[in-house]
Amino acid sequence: MTTREPHVTSESWLARHGPTLGYLVGGLLVIVLSIAEFLLDDRVAVPPQALIPPIAVGVVVMMARKLPLTAAIVAALSPPFNLLLGAPGPGGVQLLAIILLIGRAAAVLPLRRAIWSLAVGAAAALAAGILSSAALWEGLFTLAVYVAGFGVGLLVRRERSQAQQLRELAIQLTEQRETAAAAAVMAERARIARDVHDSVAHQVSVMVLQIGGLRRLLPERPDAQEVLRNLEGVGREAIDEMRRVVGLMREPAVDEHPSLTRVGRVLAPLRESGMPIEFEVVGDPVPLPPLQDIALVRVVQESLSNVVRHAGAAATAIEVAYLDGRVRVTVTDDGVFRTAARVGGSSGHGVRIMRERMAVAGGSLTAGPLGGGWRVVAEVPVRETSPVRHDSGVGS
Repeated sequence: MTTREPHVTSESWLARHGPTLGYLVGGLLVIVLSIAEFLLDDRVAVPPQALIPPIAVGVVVMMARKLPLTAAIVAALSPPFNLLLGAPGPGGVQLLAIILLIGRAAAVLPLRRAIWSLAVGAAAALAAGILSSAALWEGLFTLAVYVAGFGVGLLVRRERSQAQQLRELAIQLTEQRETAAAAAVMAERARIARDVHDSVAHQVSVMVLQIGGLRRLLPERPDAQEVLRNLEGVGREAIDEMRRVVGLMREPAVDEHPSLTRVGRVLAPLRESGMPIEFEVVGDPVPLPPLQDIALVRVVQESLSNVVRHAGAAATAIEVAYLDGRVRVTVTDDGVFRTAARVGGSSGHGVRIMRERMAVAGGSLTAGPLGGGWRVVAEVPVRETSPVRHDSGVGS
């Protein structure tokens, strides 16, 4: 078995790096708008060095994704420097960026850590109010704006927490639905088992009793008695076997249901008969719900049966790919007939049955010719959890 990483698509790359790019663009936007604000505002003469604080705020905006508390504290400390460098106070763009950074700290950090950004911002705002020529009320107004941004951040944090709880609840409901579906299947199995026992087993028992009565009516025909005795024994064995099968249907072993992690048990008999099979796992295996797990294994079994029926021991490649949010199983054969032990194939409706089974499991299936051979692709959506170990069988 060989394992390789799945091909990284542009969508997955954007999903990973998009937030970082957003903060970079946001920081650049703060810098550009602050410069534009400085150049367009001709009401008050401001020296060029007064641009240092808003530019610094733009830089820390770029770092806010990985360092939210540091970015909020550094930005909150900037207003006094505006005054020290000759500006009448922080510009509108700079002030808005500080509010957003304090709000983000409240949204993503524990309250005990996030409160530091508000405390530093309050101290800096009051210091700026004292240093400015306007009055202390301007610092109090800035503090009130900071508190409002902090409060909005807390609201966003609460909404995110509720959304996470809803996602967890949805997962629990999905698991409960799967459990209920499994219970319904178990109930149906029990009903079928009762029907089999009540009808077929009863009829076979009647046949065995009639054969026994017929044997006793032929005391002078030893040969006929031997044949009837054998038939009676076969009938009793059939009843015992039927009762054993019915018992399995009523009490199935849950841990032994077909699984992709034990697919080697499906491949081993065919490999021993001379059929060349390559098995490959792409990505990190994750556990699947029983309904999807069984459906994918049945697709592998049905596809291999079709290969044997139509192309003998044609070389076959099986790939199980664990991708982002889905699992894909691909079975491909080269269509070249080789001599090998024949095994029972499926009916001519195999592809339709596989497609219906995948639809029930919430997935999809496509099948069609590929070169001189045939390819079957089955795919189901899946929620990623802890990785599991794959058993691909001997010779993978």
